[in-house]
Amino acid sequence: MNNIKALLYGIEIPYHVIDAAIAACKMLKTPLEVIILFPGKEEKPGYIFPSDLTLAETLTNEEDVLEEDKKILAGNIQLIQKKSLAADVQITTHIRNTFSKEVLKSLTAATHILYVDAEIDKHLVEGNEYLPLSVIKAVADCEVITIEPA
Repeated sequence: MNNIKALLYGIEIPYHVIDAAIAACKMLKTPLEVIILFPGKEEKPGYIFPSDLTLAETLTNEEDVLEEDKKILAGNIQLIQKKSLAADVQITTHIRNTFSKEVLKSLTAATHILYVDAEIDKHLVEGNEYLPLSVIKAVADCEVITIEPA
């Protein structure tokens, strides 16, 4: 049986990657495993919610922001699960707080295909543990398929 995974960084879900992975799983009649790296800290410094002033007024510190990020991530995971269910594809999701070359190698040891966003490097900021796309391709023990946004 094929083993297909999708690797996502942060709370911003690239649905084009999820859609491509679900389509492949449906065609191959295999489950999908989604790995989300969420370091448990704010990704980017600066103003947090440029378009949501009501929410911004209720957040008082970094812990509030982190809790709100966790809620957003939980909602995104539910949406991924609903998309998978609608396509009749079994799915499991895992949230990881740490990531390294060794972890990537072990996660892909029995994997046939790993789907990633072609623009995954936009999440690279100083201090987080994300790996650049070039390293993912070099270290992963499987085929890495990059999906461009529509």
